[in-house]
Amino acid sequence: TDVLKSGKNQEFESAQLVPMNTAIAGATNGNQEDFYRFSGKKGQRIVVDCHAARLESGLDANLRLMSRDG
Repeated sequence: TDVLKSGKNQEFESAQLVPMNTAIAGATNGNQEDFYRFSGKKGQRIVVDCHAARLESGLDANLRLMSRDG
């Protein structure tokens, strides 16, 4: 499933809900943060992959995984 970035997900409280097995298409203007949320289960394996380098982008992406409590 492909999902477009909503553009209104720059705060933890407004994280964009995405289903599992999703590719998110988006762009950044520099030091912007985007927040996404998904439903998971204890012990479930989650894989997150950023294709920036494979697309010859200079983006140095970072990922921080948090609980719903932050």
